[in-house]
This record gives sequence, structure tokens and C-alpha cells, in this order.
Amino acid sequence: MIAAAAASAIPYAILIICWYSGVLSFWPLLVICLVKGALTGIFGKVTNVILPTIVPKKLLGSATAANQTRDAAINLGSGPIGGFLFGLAPMLPFALSICSFFAELWSARHIQADLRPAGADPSEPVLRKLRCGVAWVFRHTLPRANFFIFLAFNISWTGIVTAVTLHLLATGTTSAAVGTMSAMLGGGVLLGGFISGWLVARLRGGFLLQLTYAWTLLVAVLCVFSATWWGTGLIFGAAAIGIVPMNSTLQAYMAMKTPDNLLGRMISVMVLSSMAAVGLSSAIAGALLDGLGYRGAILALTCVGIVGIVLCIGTREIREIPARSELATVEKIPG
Repeated sequence: MIAAAAASAIPYAILIICWYSGVLSFWPLLVICLVKGALTGIFGKVTNVILPTIVPKKLLGSATAANQTRDAAINLGSGPIGGFLFGLAPMLPFALSICSFFAELWSARHIQADLRPAGADPSEPVLRKLRCGVAWVFRHTLPRANFFIFLAFNISWTGIVTAVTLHLLATGTTSAAVGTMSAMLGGGVLLGGFISGWLVARLRGGFLLQLTYAWTLLVAVLCVFSATWWGTGLIFGAAAIGIVPMNSTLQAYMAMKTPDNLLGRMISVMVLSSMAAVGLSSAIAGALLDGLGYRGAILALTCVGIVGIVLCIGTREIREIPARSELATVEKIPG
């Protein structure tokens, strides 16, 4: 956590230096973004890696949901706050971000317990760990299905949101309206986080995953019938209610099924693939808008997401994710 906080501050510090020295242009900004993205892939889910070492199995789903609800609340508030600070001084949001990373670093220094997963070898090269993580994911049915479910969902959901945003801007919708629509989506994610614990306590994990995935995707596609930005915002807000229960159910179960020494590697593989899917989905959304038009693009992206629904229903290991009361008996997949 200390390394994550220190490393995360570096791209913002370089950005500020480039800005005030007058050398900030496209290429330096591209390099900074690449470095920031790489650090996010390496350190972005460190709190999820340590959760299984401090949280009982039956509470891991609720703890994961709490983490994601926290992130949703931060994302919901960070945009308006960042915009306000940027209006005061362009580099002020980045300077305050550096301060927050140092506060994280200072807080992490007071954690005395060893939270590393059992069996972790800190001397093993990073690329070897990543290759080992990829090989393990594709060797077993459950992590392989988990990989493709999230890949299909990220391409579909992010692509739909991107296509709608591009369409609204192209048809004259103001930036303020699009921003409000995004806030309505974020509010749906936040609401889903608040009810996630209630759902996890009452439904079997496999059924909850199928229900929330299908809900999110099939409600989102209704945006093709909306003629207003606020109608689309309401649809996205309703669809996003399923995101935290879906993610927390599958991520918590995967954390329990993954050997301790492979947990960080598995999460890194998932984070990096999700980031790649998000980037790819934006390009796909733009190409589909040009080739198929607005409704055609949304329907095509929905078809990509249906692949994930089919995997949720057709994969036995996914269907059999147990209820929270049965999680204490879950055994790990071999390494």
C-alpha cells in the first residue's frame, strides 16, 4: 500500500512539472497517461487483494461490495469537485491528488500486520508473475469463465455508455446535460452498493450474478427508445443498480477460490484485461456508430454482452456459486 501511494503520486507530479515548465504537449501527456494506466493495473486493486486476509469468508462479498460502493461514491463526487478545482487553477486537482496519496502513505505506515497473501514470493519477477496468473486463469473453468464474463460485460456496458454519450453530443446535447446523465448513472451504482448486502444475504450467488448481469444489460438497451437525455439518464441509473452486486458476488467468490499465492496475479490479470476492454469498447462504439447508426450500435453492443449472460447460465461453476451462509466450506482451486 505504501508503494502504491508513492508510485501513484509520480505521474501527477510529472504532469504539474511539465505544465509549469511549458513542455506539456500531446506526447508527454500520452506517456503520463500510459504510466498512470500501468500503475492502476499494478496497484489499483491492492485493497481487494488483502481483503481475504482480514475478512471472514461469509462476509467477503459484503466487504467487496462496500469497497465498490466507496469507489462509486468517490467517482460520483470527484467529477464535480475536480471541475470546480480546475476552474480555480488547472493544476490544483492534481496537486490535491498528490496530497491525498501522501495521506494514504502516512496511514499505511501505521499498519503493522503482514497482509501479504500466504505463499507470496516478493523476489519473483513481475512479468513471470503475470504470465503465471494468465496461465492459471485459462487453465481452470471458473477463472476462465470469470475472465470472459467480465470482458463481455465491460465491452458491452462501456461501449453502450460511450455510444450514447457520443450520440448525445453529436445531436447538440450540452456538456452539462451529459454530465448530469453520468451523475445519474453514478447514483444508480451507489444505490446498488447500498442494497448489495441485502441481496447477498437472501439470494444464492449464482442466481444473483445471473439476475444482476441480465438486469444491467437488458435495462441499458432500453436507451434506444429514449428521446431525451434525462430519460437516458434514468435508464442508465436503473441499469447501474446491478453493477455492484454483480461485481462483488463474482469477485468475492473468485477471491475465495483462488490460491493465496495467486490472488494478486489473478486480480492483476482481471484489472489489465478490464482496462484493455474499456479502451477497446470506446473504439468499437465509435466505429459502430459510423457503420450502423445509433440504434444499430446499441443493439450490436448488447449482443456482445449477451455472451456474458450465456456464460453465466451455461457454466456450471458459475451457476453453483453458493449463498453467503455456505461460503465457509468453499475450497480453493489447485494452483
